[in-house]
Amino acid sequence: MSRSDWEREVRAAAQQQLKEVMSAGGQVTVFLASDVTDDQIAHLRILIQTLPGVQSVSFETREQAFERFKALFAGQPDIARNTSASALPESFRVSLSSDGTYAAVRKALIGKPGVYSVRDEQAAFQEALSSNQGRLFINHIETLPSIRTPDGRVIKHPTQCG
Repeated sequence: MSRSDWEREVRAAAQQQLKEVMSAGGQVTVFLASDVTDDQIAHLRILIQTLPGVQSVSFETREQAFERFKALFAGQPDIARNTSASALPESFRVSLSSDGTYAAVRKALIGKPGVYSVRDEQAAFQEALSSNQGRLFINHIETLPSIRTPDGRVIKHPTQCG
């Protein structure tokens, strides 16, 4: 594989991985505070479900977030090895219908007991790809001896091919 083919494959794999990291499970993510109570979670679920434009709501435990995290970073074991479930927040993944807006969800939830932050996944993804960190992430992956693509293929760096 030529160096340019390797770089093209790496960039595509990195962009796909970033996309999955930034948009997995919903269009809006509501991250919960570390001290959120079961009653607050129940109240927030009902509140989110009744917001105009909300199509679906799913709750993600720390353990579920950690399993998704490990799957997303399966090709980079050092990242997964240095992270634990307790480091990841519980969250709600919210899918919006065509008439739903991030701004409306954010306005309804920000400052509510148990809510740490509300993130627009599409905007976060676009920002990540265009940011220095996104470019650094992609550039870092280009230095690895091999990568695992989202479809499971392992691609060796041209210098590792014999």
